[in-house]
Amino acid sequence: VAAQPAALDPVDQAKQLHQRILTDAQSAAESMYDMCKAIKEMRDGKHYKALLYDNFEGYCEEALGMSRSHAYRYIQIAKE
Repeated sequence: VAAQPAALDPVDQAKQLHQRILTDAQSAAESMYDMCKAIKEMRDGKHYKALLYDNFEGYCEEALGMSRSHAYRYIQIAKE
């Protein structure tokens, strides 16, 4: 019979969970910022035209499923 791992005490379990939350939040923030920069680059370089979109608004709505104004909020984050 295999030995069962010892259960963590509630304080240690909470500390580990808290650390995971902080680490995941940092990763999510970095990913979000990278996405914002990529949307800005797509717009600034008009790369959406290579994907056969006539304009940035069409690219946002059809390819990203977001409004142009929502994309511009992300672009503003990339600028800051």
